[in-house]
Amino acid sequence: MQQFLPPEIASEMFLRGTLDQGRIDASDREYTGRPGRSRYRPHLAALARKVSLSVVADNETVVDGLSAAFSSEPGPLRVLVECNTGADRCGVPTPEDAAALAQRIAKAPGLVFVGLMTYPPTGGAAAVETFMTRAKAFIEAAGIEVPVITSGGTPSMMDAAEAPVTTEYRPGTYVYNDRSLVSRGVCNWDDCALTVLATVVSVPSANRAIIDAGSKTLTSDLLGLSGYGYVLGRDDIAIDQLSEEHGRLVSEGPINLKVGDKLRIVPNHACVVTNMVDVVHVIEQEEITGIWSVAAGRDLIVTPELMRELTGAKYPQTGVFF
Repeated sequence: MQQFLPPEIASEMFLRGTLDQGRIDASDREYTGRPGRSRYRPHLAALARKVSLSVVADNETVVDGLSAAFSSEPGPLRVLVECNTGADRCGVPTPEDAAALAQRIAKAPGLVFVGLMTYPPTGGAAAVETFMTRAKAFIEAAGIEVPVITSGGTPSMMDAAEAPVTTEYRPGTYVYNDRSLVSRGVCNWDDCALTVLATVVSVPSANRAIIDAGSKTLTSDLLGLSGYGYVLGRDDIAIDQLSEEHGRLVSEGPINLKVGDKLRIVPNHACVVTNMVDVVHVIEQEEITGIWSVAAGRDLIVTPELMRELTGAKYPQTGVFF
């Protein structure tokens, strides 16, 4: 029997699967993440006993909750203050706010302040330098060290030296590259390691074809682009529409495709596409040389016992799969 989960439970299951299924087990590595709701914190504490774990916070509520969870742990949790340097997502808005929150972390039982973190907009190195230099000065004036100042973003990776105040840079998408990075001039098509192999399943007209890759594979991310990916070797084709299971290819002239043709598509955004699949096939010199498992929690089996633990509700004695 299959059951549907509320979004908040599904999110909890993803985190629980990530923390509990042995997917992170290297004690000499550091993992930085943004802590979620209070129900996550016991699992966060369990993970912190296994690896060098850092988290970020941008408000007092999260700091106080983390302190409550870690005050009785054998070692403190490393916490960085997340700063908004122009991307206008998460992060404290001013260097003064960063200093105030750093002091709260430094005084909180079970926590240790280790630095500042930001994810700036593309081309934002100058803003990072200005914000972090001021924040660092304020924090050090309060007698607190700032050992780590971490920034990131693949599009601006080669400009990292323009913010010398930073001690660490976190590029992510560069391991694959994607269409969004090609459009920004960061790389070219030959540098894109991740492609989706799609099959033509219908050619209903001379300038239109349908492939078996839709939003569940290519995703709906546009990142400011037009269309949902780039068909390698076919500059004349646009992927202009997606349904869940299919994509529509159009061309101003004859599309010259037939049912059964295979196409390699560079996605707009490699990160989310990777998370939509269970495995990645490794190709070297046109030969498949390996299959890598994607540990994204999609195969997690939710037991009734786990559901009761999370919700306090009574569920029938059947597994829930998603």
